[in-house]
Amino acid sequence: MEQESCCSTTGSKYGDSEEVTKMLAYYGASEKESEIRDWYDGYLFGSKEIYNLWSVINYISKGCTPGAYWVNTGKNEILEDVLKAATEDIIEELYALLQGEKEAY
Repeated sequence: MEQESCCSTTGSKYGDSEEVTKMLAYYGASEKESEIRDWYDGYLFGSKEIYNLWSVINYISKGCTPGAYWVNTGKNEILEDVLKAATEDIIEELYALLQGEKEAY
């Protein structure tokens, strides 16, 4: 599946409901919008709600079969390594984002 052929992967719409709706329409699965929302619409960055696109892409590519596709996609050690290498500015921005003070773009 070539997700980038139908949907953007940068900017403020990456993972939002409009992007997922567009993706579902492209693959002829618009009727699955409610199911995909129930399974994969669970991230909140500031006031912006987004989908887990790794799971959305896997859901569509596996014939719209729901599953826990996010399992085993990463480990906490990766986040720890990133935070150890982050500058003070990046840490402050991440903290503000987690507190809902900024929207991610």
